[in-house]
Amino acid sequence: MLYIIISILCTVVLGFAFKEFQKRDLSVFDIILWNYFFCSLFGFIFYNMSSNYGFNFDDLYIAIVLGALFILGFNWYAQSIQTNGLAMTTVIQKMSVVFTVIVAFFLGENLNKLQMFAVFISIFAIYFLTSPDEKIAKLNKTIFFAAATSTFIEILFIYKNKLSIGDNSNGLVFTSLIFFMAFCFGLLFALAKKQYPQFKSKLLFSGFFLAIPNFASIFFMNLALAQKIPGSIVFPVLNCSVILLSVLISILIYKEKITTKKTIGLILALIAVYIISRFL
Repeated sequence: MLYIIISILCTVVLGFAFKEFQKRDLSVFDIILWNYFFCSLFGFIFYNMSSNYGFNFDDLYIAIVLGALFILGFNWYAQSIQTNGLAMTTVIQKMSVVFTVIVAFFLGENLNKLQMFAVFISIFAIYFLTSPDEKIAKLNKTIFFAAATSTFIEILFIYKNKLSIGDNSNGLVFTSLIFFMAFCFGLLFALAKKQYPQFKSKLLFSGFFLAIPNFASIFFMNLALAQKIPGSIVFPVLNCSVILLSVLISILIYKEKITTKKTIGLILALIAVYIISRFL
C-alpha cells in the first residue's frame, strides 16, 4: 500500500507542476523532454550505487515500446487539450481505465465481489470528478488517441509484471530505460519537426524538478505491481485517488467551485479508496 500512496502523491505533484509551468508561459515540450533526460539519469546513477538490481533483457523491448508511447501520449494529450479542452480530455483519458480493467481480467486477474464493487465505484467516481458541466461539441480524434495510449501503457505495465517473477528488474533499471527511450524518441520527434531543444536555465531547472516526482511515480507504481497487487485494482485506485486529491487541493488552494457532480465524485472516491485500502 505504501508504494501506491507514494505513486499517488508524486502524480498529484506532477499535475500541479504543469499548472505552474503554464502560468509562467514556459515551453512544456522542452520541460517534458529534459524531464525524461533527468529521469533516466537519476535511474542509472542509483543503479551504479546499488548492486541489488538485475535486468531481464526481454524487458528491453517493452521499455522501448513504453518509451515511444510516453512521448506519443504526451503529444496527443497536449493536442487534445487545445482542440477538445482540458476537462473533456481528462474525463476521456481517465475513463479509459475501464478497458485496462477488462484486459486485466483476460490476463488472469481475479477479484472477489468486494474488490469488484470498489473498482466499479472508483470508475464512477472518476467520471463524476472529471466530467465537465457544459455540453461538449464534436470531439477531435486526438482525444481518443490520447486515451488509447494511456490504456496501452497501463496494460503493458500489467503484462510486464506478470512476466517478471522473482527478479528485481521490476524497478530501477526498467524504469530508467523507459524514460531514456522516451527522451530518445522525443529528441527524434523534435529534430524531425526542426523544433530543437532549448538549453535555457528555466527549462532545464523545471525539467529537473519535474523529473523527481515523475521518476518516483512510475518507479513505485512498478513496485506495487511487482508485489502482485492486481493491476485491475492499482490503476482505478491510482487514477481515482489522484483526481480526488487534485480536486480537494484545487478547492482549498485555487478556490475552485465544487459542483454537485464533484461532490458525488468525492464521496464515491472516498468509499472506493477506503474499501480497497482495507483489502491491501
